[in-house]
Amino acid sequence: MRNRREYIEYAFNVYKNNLGVDSMYLQDEHMVFSYMFLNMLSLYIHFQVMNMMDVKESVRDVLLILSTIKIYRYGNREMVSEISKKANDIITNLKINIDILRKNQ
Repeated sequence: MRNRREYIEYAFNVYKNNLGVDSMYLQDEHMVFSYMFLNMLSLYIHFQVMNMMDVKESVRDVLLILSTIKIYRYGNREMVSEISKKANDIITNLKINIDILRKNQ
């Protein structure tokens, strides 16, 4: 098991390299707080995805593959775009329910 220092160093590495959060140029205090909140939320999602998946793909690759899935809405009808085999494998492995993305009516 890793010690706390290794986890903290890894989190800063994710911040800097994967999320691109090494510098900020905000002058408003509320914008800084919002910026930091969104960065912490992104880091949380990153670790949640990382803990759920196999080590075959990176978190960035998984999110990029899943971002190809689209839901089109036409009035009251919804249609899910074609799902690639890779995306389907990730959905299956992570036990993602696509129906939660649909609009509840």
